[in-house]
Order: sequence, then C-alpha cells, then structure tokens
Amino acid sequence: MIKLLKRTSLPQESQPRNPVPPLRVAQRVLTVTCDRARNAAPDECMGLLASCRYERSGVITHAFLLKAEASLARAVADPQGIAEAVARLRQRGMVPRGFWHSHVDFSAHHSSVDDSTMTRLLPGMAEENFVRPASLYRVPTVTASDEALLPLPDGTALAFTLVGPPIPGLDAHEKARWGSVTTWFRHQAVSPQAIQRDGHLYLSGGPVVLAIGLPAEATLHSHVVEASPLRVATMFSLVVNVRGETYCEALTVHDVNGRTFTEMDPCAIEVVDRPEASGQATGKGHLQTVEPVPGR
Repeated sequence: MIKLLKRTSLPQESQPRNPVPPLRVAQRVLTVTCDRARNAAPDECMGLLASCRYERSGVITHAFLLKAEASLARAVADPQGIAEAVARLRQRGMVPRGFWHSHVDFSAHHSSVDDSTMTRLLPGMAEENFVRPASLYRVPTVTASDEALLPLPDGTALAFTLVGPPIPGLDAHEKARWGSVTTWFRHQAVSPQAIQRDGHLYLSGGPVVLAIGLPAEATLHSHVVEASPLRVATMFSLVVNVRGETYCEALTVHDVNGRTFTEMDPCAIEVVDRPEASGQATGKGHLQTVEPVPGR
C-alpha cells in the first residue's frame, strides 16, 4: 500500500533531523536537458535520469529522452515504454534515479498533475535505490549461546549460528554452545571482518574484537540478515524550461517490513562539475540519448 503524505512547511526550529537530500547532478546533464527543452518547444518533453551502478557519490550522470505524447502543456510517456527503457538502462549498468520534464516557457515548478504522475511512477524505481540505515555502532555481538552478529556498512549484518551434531533417527540437531568468548579492544576502529582459524571465530568491527571458541562437534553457519526493518529510497523529479530555470522534487519511499509510504518535498539542486557526464549511446528504441549541443 502506498500513501502520499502532503508536503508541509515547518518553522526553522522544527526542521527534521534528516532533511530531504539534494539532487546531485552533473553540470552537463543539466545543460543538455535544458537544451532538449528548447529543441522540443513549443511542446513539452520528458525523460529519465540515471547514475552509473557503481557511482557511489549519487551524482546523476546521464539524462535520456523518452518517446512521449507531447503538447504545449504536457508530455506523457507510455508506462510500458518507460518500463522497457528502464530495463535497457539496467542492462547497461545504470540505475534509474527519476524523471525530468520540460515546462517550455512557463515557470519551472511542480504542478498537481506532476505530483500525481511522479507518485504513480517513481515508486517503481525504488528497489535499486533503497538504502538501509547503517548501525552507529558496527561492533560484533554475541546474541545467544549459539549465535553472533557482525554489522556491515550497508545496513545488513552477518549472522553466525552454531549447529550441533545430528540426533540419530530424527531430523534434528543437538543444541550447541560457544566454547568460549573473549573480548578485547583496539586503539583504532577497523572495518568489519570475520575469520575462522584455529578452532575460533574472530569477529572484528569498530574497536571491538571477539574471539569465539568453536566446539569440535559443531558446524558453523553464516548468512546475511537485515539489520534494520527500514529501507529508504529517494528518487527525483526535475523540471526545466527554455530559459534554463530548474526546479526539483524528491520522492522518498519508506519501506518498513514490506509496508510502504511515500513523501514528496521540494529539494535543492546541487550542480557538480562532471564534464565527462552526458548521454550515452543506448541503441534503437524509445530510449534515446540526450546529446550535448555542439560547441557547448
């Protein structure tokens, strides 16, 4: 279930701890979207914003044009065409981050129609944009007599479980217990690490090191678990016009144990000087490159 929360204006002293993140966009991408708006005039146009999959800074490095039914007051792309375009982006190692569209010679703003369109379409891009809040204290912990946990930087954790020897004639195992647990502290914090050696499991994280004794008759299992029930994804809706004016809204999707709600708020635009960023050849189809204008 997706529920839209209306944007609100809060007094300065009541601003939330976690403000809406800015749209971080390469200068050249911003330039070519405005150029495309001029080329499409007097009609509107729209397209996709994307980052390279391994672009850790979150900067929007690519802008693409979508085939759309356009007029002076609107540009509407077919949802199936959008889905196919997003699929092609993913095949080329990119992550869809949102949409851009033009308002021709009108002011750059988000209309009620834009709000409705973005809340309907942007959540479909959330999965690859989800992040989990990382633990403030990434230290290993013994959580039970046969369990231990090592938090990881991405908000997940490695869970370790001891399994005792099988019980004859039953589809079950004996209860196992850690042989020993020794804790010591480093002067400097270290990245999470797990090493099994000499009958021990060594878990390191932050300033803490755990040396956990492994019983000879037990088997050690490990798997990745969600360290938090919360995931958050932020996508963007950028508006440009032929005068070079820009405006952006951020749609934040909160997922708590599968229950989802969204918030849409205006956000700042942080322009990053990335001269190598632009469109990229994507082959035939409805997804076309937004190329920089020659000489710009």
